[in-house]
Amino acid sequence: MSAKIAKHYYILMSLKDLFHRHKEEEARKKFAVILIIVVFVIIVGIWFFNRGARDNATDTQSATSTVSTQTSGNGEMVELGVLSTLDTIQKLAGFGAPKRYLVLFLNNAELRAGGGFIGSYATLRVDNARVSDLFIQGSEFVGRDAAAKAFPQAPTVLAAMMGTSRWYFRNANWSPDFPTSAHQAATLYALQTGDTQPFDGVIGITPDIVTALLELTGPVTVQGIEFTPQNVAEKIQYEVEQGYVARGLPAQERKYILRDVTQALLVKLGEDLVANLGNLLGAYHDLIVGGHVMIVSFDEALQGELDTLGWSGRVMNPTGDYLSVVDSNINSAKTDPAVKRSFMYNIHEVNGTWVADLTLDYTHERAPDWRTTAYKTYTRVYVPAGSELLNAQGWRAVQAGALADINKEELGKTVFGGYFTVAPKSSRTVRLSYRLPASVGEAIAAGTYDLYVEKQLGAAGHTFNFRPVFNRPISSVEPAGTVEGAGYFQTVSLDQDRTFHVAF
Repeated sequence: MSAKIAKHYYILMSLKDLFHRHKEEEARKKFAVILIIVVFVIIVGIWFFNRGARDNATDTQSATSTVSTQTSGNGEMVELGVLSTLDTIQKLAGFGAPKRYLVLFLNNAELRAGGGFIGSYATLRVDNARVSDLFIQGSEFVGRDAAAKAFPQAPTVLAAMMGTSRWYFRNANWSPDFPTSAHQAATLYALQTGDTQPFDGVIGITPDIVTALLELTGPVTVQGIEFTPQNVAEKIQYEVEQGYVARGLPAQERKYILRDVTQALLVKLGEDLVANLGNLLGAYHDLIVGGHVMIVSFDEALQGELDTLGWSGRVMNPTGDYLSVVDSNINSAKTDPAVKRSFMYNIHEVNGTWVADLTLDYTHERAPDWRTTAYKTYTRVYVPAGSELLNAQGWRAVQAGALADINKEELGKTVFGGYFTVAPKSSRTVRLSYRLPASVGEAIAAGTYDLYVEKQLGAAGHTFNFRPVFNRPISSVEPAGTVEGAGYFQTVSLDQDRTFHVAF
């Protein structure tokens, strides 16, 4: 085992030991919430290390042995990549210099562009993988006593949807680009709390991390309630919204249940942390590629490393065609789990130009109850820069009389936006038609077509149907699907970003 990998192992062990040194129950409960975040950062690095070794090793040695002994060819590249990843992790964990983080707990049952409603947050320091100065609070307390000047003007659409021009901290993640939302969250937090001590970065996580851990540990019982992967989201939401009243808890303690469940999970998981690492690797990988954990650094060089690793939740800028559908639940209700989405996308040639047709189907599967009401969303569709909207049906624009709210330049994309409501036990369909930029047609004429479909942070795995019809026979496609002459048919789950390649 190389010295750097040994140091990486030491970080894990120090975290485990630190958790067990927190003997006071209250301290352990608070620490548990943050421990899982820091452990995540480290474990994902190990996953990259194992993946690289498996993909490139020339023998059947363990990943650790492979990386520490190979010195040439692919092995040398693997070692350089692994050690670079470990360096990034060590910086994040406060080796070399302490770090202060703002942690956003993103409730994707109330989906927002940047992963989910910021229901709670934490601030903390990490120094040599040791956590201190931990503070956790509900976002509703931020800005309660702030002066009017602490609230910048909210973006036009956000202000219209929320009925206030004030940009509150809890609405900071209006952008689907997490680095953009992270910087905005840190700025609004400082303005609205008066805490001007700078952060070194922002971490965002959704409740899916708890579900993933329950799938590894099995059920846990907290305060007489059994939590399973199937019921944890609903039961926690009930305790936060309703159950705390019946149990006589003050409102400021209603969100402690998530902290307590996390503690129970970590105690169960941490009984043999090293033995559980193998299962944790895959789980955390799925969380990060699914947009359920994002890490942003305010150090430019370190942020570049995070972008390269794909850990930051930054919106991609690939060549070729591009699509991302971004919902923002604006009805202040935890209704997203009740709404199933299915998207259909096709392109075809019209008079020498290429036109895209996008159909968005939303089905609200529940009747009204304490957790569910009508689903109201402001939905943005991100497409290649230079695309031209031809028609839109099924939504309303904030701009009076327009087919859609159009932003010709956001994150290197053109954006079409509108809002609509899906009543309980009903469906809604939105249809868009737009002309793609000439570069897409030029690539097809040259023999290839590429589409990058970017998953929204925090969103569930919506169904995506791809049905293009080209003007020439297809020779090959990736991923494999049904090919009939000039047509290609494929259905995938948007549980992660998806790419499609067609050659003629």
